[in-house]
Amino acid sequence: MNLKYFNLLDLSARSFLVYKFGELVSFIYHYGFRIHLVALNGVYLEVYKNLFSGEIEKIEVFNHENERLQLYAEPVCIKSLFQ
Repeated sequence: MNLKYFNLLDLSARSFLVYKFGELVSFIYHYGFRIHLVALNGVYLEVYKNLFSGEIEKIEVFNHENERLQLYAEPVCIKSLFQ
């Protein structure tokens, strides 16, 4: 995926691509948003959905250095890997 062109798309077009071709990895609740972490063609994106209005407010490339990475990882259970 060409991020330069993806970022030039309006929110409606980005939403279409994410929900048509993306794969939901995880989600968190953070500051009034349900943020979906979505994989699309090898790129991770965050989709910000307002909890009060239900509207998608923004879609941006996920920065793996962000503190939210730990929040996405918390619900992942890997105990079965060690049995």
